[in-house]
Amino acid sequence: MAVPLDDLDRALLARLGDDGRASVSALASDLGVARGAVRGRLTGLVDSGVSRRFTVALGPAAAGR
Repeated sequence: MAVPLDDLDRALLARLGDDGRASVSALASDLGVARGAVRGRLTGLVDSGVSRRFTVALGPAAAGR
């Protein structure tokens, strides 16, 4: 079942797609909302399965491989 996403959810996901390490404070500032709103949205996105994990993509050469 699809989870309904509003404009803030989409903006948050797009921003995380650009920088998955962005802090809650930076995300809130970029999106013009309170930190608590961002934390709540992130929790909701994870709990609903929209965001399944946070990960790091390594560059093999830079990682010594």
